[in-house]
Amino acid sequence: MDKKFIELAINLTDSIASALKQLIQIYYGESIRKEHISIFYNIYISSMERNNILISITYLEDIPISSEFVLLGPKIAYGFLWGTLKEYYSLNANTFQRGQLINLLYSKGVEIYSMGGGASKYDSIYKYKLGFSRNCNNPFFIGTYVHRPDIYQVIKNQ
Repeated sequence: MDKKFIELAINLTDSIASALKQLIQIYYGESIRKEHISIFYNIYISSMERNNILISITYLEDIPISSEFVLLGPKIAYGFLWGTLKEYYSLNANTFQRGQLINLLYSKGVEIYSMGGGASKYDSIYKYKLGFSRNCNNPFFIGTYVHRPDIYQVIKNQ
């Protein structure tokens, strides 16, 4: 077995082996063409229809300028994918949109709206997100926060 698959669960390696027997091609990186974006979109929307999602789009007149996918649970919502067109960034559309989303989510009974963290400790993305909840210091940083220090120490000592 390839070294890169050693840490995968057995059921995942079995699934990968099964898929290898059936799949023909994978496109990624520079091989992606414009038509692949539409294909990705259709597959993504199809999978999201199986889940509870909310899509938010902010318009300036008739131009969509900011959007966000939110995954909804009964009490927790996760800001999953979001973005604003570069030429409209100065309008703070995403900030407005998130403020409106918080009101909507609250009216639906959602108690926590998780926006995730930043790419590094206290970077501008993290600080921006933290601004929506000044009394919350949720230490979430990609790849830097250890959730189970006891298990981490055991692994580190091996």
